[in-house]
Amino acid sequence: TSLTLASVQPTNAGSYTVVVTNTAGSVTSAVATLTVLVPPAITTQPTNLSIVGGANASFTVTASGTSPLGYQWQFNGAAITGASGTSLTLASVQPTNAGSYTVLVTNMAGSVTSAVAVLTVLVPPAITAQPTNLSVVEGANASFTVTASGTSPLGYRSEEHTSELQSLRHLVC
Repeated sequence: TSLTLASVQPTNAGSYTVVVTNTAGSVTSAVATLTVLVPPAITTQPTNLSIVGGANASFTVTASGTSPLGYQWQFNGAAITGASGTSLTLASVQPTNAGSYTVLVTNMAGSVTSAVAVLTVLVPPAITAQPTNLSVVEGANASFTVTASGTSPLGYRSEEHTSELQSLRHLVC
């Protein structure tokens, strides 16, 4: 009087009928359709990015499962308003955009969250305090300093400009 299908898979989807018989004849039931809903699964995860500040950054995800699939991108665990597609593009990234990005993929059978993709925003070096002119007595020490900002590590190289020889001597600090 019943048919039980254990561990239903997409291959079990389809139309089912039952034929009831006795000595007086047979009758076929109406068609009962089995739809197998497949929860979403991420087949291609978003990947980490390192982008120079001011450039665009794009994350993408590929998912499978019963349609329709819904997408919601998140930044550091919070939903990003309007970010509901298979890709997320950030225009002119700034250091404030650096962090962890994930996407929540949903359908009527469930949901799955992607692996974390980290966005690193690289900041070009900038001099925030220039070296100043010095006058020192012969034989004394002379010390020039500079202050710079940007993505670590910052490398420094000093150059001595000698007007008599018109040449450069490179010193690594």
